[in-house]
Amino acid sequence: MVATARESARRRPSAGRRALGWLLRIVAFGILFGIGGWIGLVVAAFPTLDDLEQRAEVRYVPGAILASDGTTVLRRLRAPRTRTYLDAGDVPELVSDAVIAAEDRRFYEHSGIDVRGIARAARADLRSRTAAQGGSTITQQLVKNTYVGPDRTLARKSREAILAVALETRWTKDRILAAYLNSAYFGSGRYGIVDAARGYFGTSVDKLTPAQAALLAGLLRAPESNNPDRAPAQARKARARVLDAMAEMGSISAAQHRTANAAPLPAPRRRRSSSATELAPHLSDVIVGDLIEQYGVARALGGGLRVRTTIDADMQRAANDALVPITRAGLDSAIVVIDPRKDEIRAVTQAGPGARGAFNVAFDGHRQPGSAFKPVVYLAALEAGWTLGRRVSDRPYGADGWPRNYRGGHQGEVSMLQA
Repeated sequence: MVATARESARRRPSAGRRALGWLLRIVAFGILFGIGGWIGLVVAAFPTLDDLEQRAEVRYVPGAILASDGTTVLRRLRAPRTRTYLDAGDVPELVSDAVIAAEDRRFYEHSGIDVRGIARAARADLRSRTAAQGGSTITQQLVKNTYVGPDRTLARKSREAILAVALETRWTKDRILAAYLNSAYFGSGRYGIVDAARGYFGTSVDKLTPAQAALLAGLLRAPESNNPDRAPAQARKARARVLDAMAEMGSISAAQHRTANAAPLPAPRRRRSSSATELAPHLSDVIVGDLIEQYGVARALGGGLRVRTTIDADMQRAANDALVPITRAGLDSAIVVIDPRKDEIRAVTQAGPGARGAFNVAFDGHRQPGSAFKPVVYLAALEAGWTLGRRVSDRPYGADGWPRNYRGGHQGEVSMLQA
């Protein structure tokens, strides 16, 4: 009898084991429920795909950038009236390799979302303590560009992921890649890979070199920040990153990698004729870049936005006219008029040979003021009662021996007039 009771006790599971068994059942049920729910959401997204397919070729509602008076138009916000699209399967292999190397190395392996890519991006962000890498696939970016928009919310990202998975069940990879390149913005007012190749290099997509394809692929993530016209140093870095990735993937040889890295950037091409008649074209370029970064291409250029600036139309015209003589002399120059009482820009313009490209001397020049600052200091001294005959000391100050003139020396005691 005692032996039988002991054997029965051994056969009966302990309370801990029973609890563990129930926990495993709950976890398994939760996983199955999550998978079922996810499948249900993907299936429910199918009707939405019809709308997404229509929006892949976006029809834009025009908007405008306005001066401070609310009526003077600085630029119409709209897409080009004529655009050339690539059909599925027509993306050259070199371009495909460059874009996949830059944006989504596992494009042909995942089903719309890349869990490994998300984990890799999260690790990189944790190491750098930034949110530099997003882990989005090309399919997700297509959905974002043409449908859900760039809002950084959990609900938007979830919807983007669901639609991306659903889209991959209906479209081929080649069609997704072509639609993405047709809808992407490449900076300097160029939309779609065909127009970007023609605009930056004056050539067709199928004739792009590895260096050119890599530069265009590097523009996808930051079309204005990596723009070769506005930021050549950043453009080179972005191109080098894409070329490194292409070499790692075996898309180009070591010799092609060296040649492409040494290739010069494209020379700034003449601005579009529409910008030549605008009141403040370079300021408008900056605003458009900011709008696209904040709202995405579809809403920035097709959402009917009306952006009111602090630009005074009359001051802007006067600033433009003031630079005409300097333009005739063949010199680069810029004017920025600021109202210090309100911290508002009233006019911004540039002229000279550099104005033919997208490089903005006023915004991107980063030139030190140099001797141009002297009159500001001397005016303050004169207003304080100093005379031109007053002697001032031009001697080294501190361990570094500053200030010194451009010859690297000092003049000792000099008059205000001499200074």
